[in-house]
Amino acid sequence: MKTEAQRLANNAASRRWYRRNRAKAIKASRRWQKAHRKEFLAYHRKYSLAYHKKNRPLILIKKRTRHKKMGRDYIYGRGASEFYRAQKKKQKCLCNICLKKKRLVLDHCHKTGEFRPLICDRCNVGIGKLFDDPRLLRGAIKHLRKR
Repeated sequence: MKTEAQRLANNAASRRWYRRNRAKAIKASRRWQKAHRKEFLAYHRKYSLAYHKKNRPLILIKKRTRHKKMGRDYIYGRGASEFYRAQKKKQKCLCNICLKKKRLVLDHCHKTGEFRPLICDRCNVGIGKLFDDPRLLRGAIKHLRKR
């Protein structure tokens, strides 16, 4: 049985070797994972479940703080949250395009950064797929009206 000092020395030597041979170690690890895929996935699943079960409260706290940091103001700049709340009240929680009562998202111009009226996620994706280009939207409308 190794003493604590021997174990620590061995760990330090392993870390030094890894730092010098990082690329080689990663390549060997990936090769092993590929060759033992089922075994690797089973171990990873078991370890991951155990870790999440053991650290659930800590993980939930980290998630909450990450989501707070990634809020509207963080993504779109100061004032986005106030604009969203005021616009939602003004629009009576209705999408500006389909006029349905759905969860609304903050739409903005990608060139100027200016906020536009709130729309639902489905309408936002539709506009995004057409690159926010009015010509493409008119073309899509013309296409839909053809019979």
